[in-house]
Amino acid sequence: MQLPQNKNEWFKPSQIIYSYSYGVGIVKSIIGKKLFLEVETGIEEVHNWQEKINRKQLVPIKDAPQTLEVAYGRFIAYLHKNHLLARTLNFKEKDADYKAIPENINPTIKKALYSIGIKQLYSHQIEAWNAYQESRDIALLTETSSGKSLAFLIPALHECLQNNSVLIFFNLKGLAFDQSLKIERILQYIPASIRPKVLNINGDIPRRQRLRQYVNTPTIICATPDAWNHDLAASKGNNWGLIATLLKIKLVVVDEMHLYNGSFGAHFALLNKRMQLKIEMLGGKLEDIRYIFASATIGNPNVVCQMISNRNQDNLKIIYSSGAKSYASISAFYGAMKPTQRTKIINGIHSGEIKGIISTSALEAGIDISNIDAAIVCKYPGTILSARQQMGRAGRHGKGLIIFIPSHYSLIDTYYSNNPDLLFTDNAEIVSFNQSYRPILSKHIIACCSESKPTSTLLEKYFGKAAPEIVNELLEKETLIQSFNKRIDANPNLGYVHINIKMRGADGNIDYVNKNSGEEFETSSSAIAIREVYPGAIYPSQNIDGKAVKYQVDGLDLEAGKSVMSPIKESKLYTIGKNNLQINKIKTNGEEKIVRFGENNEAEIKLIPIWGLVEQTVEGYELRDKEIRWTCNNKKCPNYHQKVGSAYNKCPHCSRKLREMEIDYIVDDINYHNPISISYESAAVELVTYIHAISYFQKYVAEFKQNFQLEVKNG
Repeated sequence: MQLPQNKNEWFKPSQIIYSYSYGVGIVKSIIGKKLFLEVETGIEEVHNWQEKINRKQLVPIKDAPQTLEVAYGRFIAYLHKNHLLARTLNFKEKDADYKAIPENINPTIKKALYSIGIKQLYSHQIEAWNAYQESRDIALLTETSSGKSLAFLIPALHECLQNNSVLIFFNLKGLAFDQSLKIERILQYIPASIRPKVLNINGDIPRRQRLRQYVNTPTIICATPDAWNHDLAASKGNNWGLIATLLKIKLVVVDEMHLYNGSFGAHFALLNKRMQLKIEMLGGKLEDIRYIFASATIGNPNVVCQMISNRNQDNLKIIYSSGAKSYASISAFYGAMKPTQRTKIINGIHSGEIKGIISTSALEAGIDISNIDAAIVCKYPGTILSARQQMGRAGRHGKGLIIFIPSHYSLIDTYYSNNPDLLFTDNAEIVSFNQSYRPILSKHIIACCSESKPTSTLLEKYFGKAAPEIVNELLEKETLIQSFNKRIDANPNLGYVHINIKMRGADGNIDYVNKNSGEEFETSSSAIAIREVYPGAIYPSQNIDGKAVKYQVDGLDLEAGKSVMSPIKESKLYTIGKNNLQINKIKTNGEEKIVRFGENNEAEIKLIPIWGLVEQTVEGYELRDKEIRWTCNNKKCPNYHQKVGSAYNKCPHCSRKLREMEIDYIVDDINYHNPISISYESAAVELVTYIHAISYFQKYVAEFKQNFQLEVKNG
């Protein structure tokens, strides 16, 4: 049987077609009545292909069903056809494990859930409720978009209807804003006479205004650790609303627990200890307070929960299994955005107005976007935990596609591109921080003494064995002073001591201000600002409607915490700052370690823990442009990367064939009269490398290059 000529065009080898039996595939060959169809990375034999075409069981890809599965299959086939696909993995669909809303949940809460369309709960949400009813602390370690928020919100509402208050920590103010809107959506269905008050406690709200919100009424406090640090400072005065709120707290929720790592985790754990000490001194009962932790999977949840909650975790219930359904699996989005921009983008995704998001790691942190069809992860993000958070956005409520694009310059990316299944099966990293680190601990002890005037016994109880020595040193320096009844206070001459606690590092925040409108449209740390928004810098961003815009920086005021920028017309011009980073050793901060390697252990390096002064400086910038031009690619030729002209087939100087290339070149070179710099103290590691180690690395790199060149040459 001969196919009509027009059908032959779509049925030739290498063409992408659709089979109702096997899905999207690539025609590899046709031998007699057999069709060999490549589906993903396997070959399927299709018998009697002529008959299947007549029955329309084999059709051109344009006539395939318009489903996500076909779209994904077509994309995979295209990649495979062009030798761009390393490997594919399919994950089996898992049905949701729904159960009826428990009878012992307050009828008012149940009615509110019904009003927003929730008539059943996932099994892990009910497991969390049952653990809460047993007065246990809870750690929810289920996957992204599995309903962790509702699992802790139901106990939170229950506490409020018992005339108590709830404190929910969100690590980002944008996330606190998003979640407070979600909470308000449920609260509108609770009668006004018993409806809890929601407080959004973050740095976008002036502190005086925040403090006026605290009242003696059931309250859900959505707080960032940074803002809570400053609000605790006000508890030492006559802020009775704040004090009454502290005494009403019976549930503390820690969202995205896995992000409290390193110095941020240490600050946060100490912040919780200060709060607990304050509540005890006010006469509150800490044993009546429950903790709920929500997190991506981490390697040591027991340890982290114990360090943050400051209590033995024998009573901790860890919930790993999720009852949420899972399937097989443009606008920019980043952490510095103001809440209004973030909310508009999220709403745009939900409504379908925005079809795609280009994001930094900001989307890892629990943003409520669960209807993502596909996730593209460019480069390994640094940890298994981050990779799963990013990939887990896709396929939560439908067929999902995950694409991992490795970097050719990273060995670990190459490893995971060859072993992609390990991205989903490798053990997650542990979360680690040292809350006994003296520079951090000292600042929290000073803040604690300022807000609570504790005794030395209480300080040791909450801050450990290192506290007495630190307290004595600070008393000798008169940083701390003795108060009445053996209590210890911070020296009032120090001023506002809480400002010295930088929860996320050593530098402060810089607001990015549109000069024309006065709008503060982004924020960042000083360390980032000095690299990105120095005077004269061209800074790409987007407006509230998601359209790309560019600004040129008029000035950066580190003391005032502002970078003022003027909008400019679209241009290919960009800037590269002349940045310098220097670490000066102050003192050795621990025992050194020698690492030996090589065939006979003749090579060695020395690692020395130090306490150092970090200095970041920007001395100017280069204004640069890019242009596609016909040019010579011979580095020894005077015409190298110069604009020679398209009329020439060969370089007029060296006779090498011209190439059309995108060339990056300097338009202007600017040096500041007064360089801009910031400095701060930090722990660091000094690396001492000896001659044999240098020789070893040089030999290793030379051999690697040689082997790599041979591989390229041999294909």
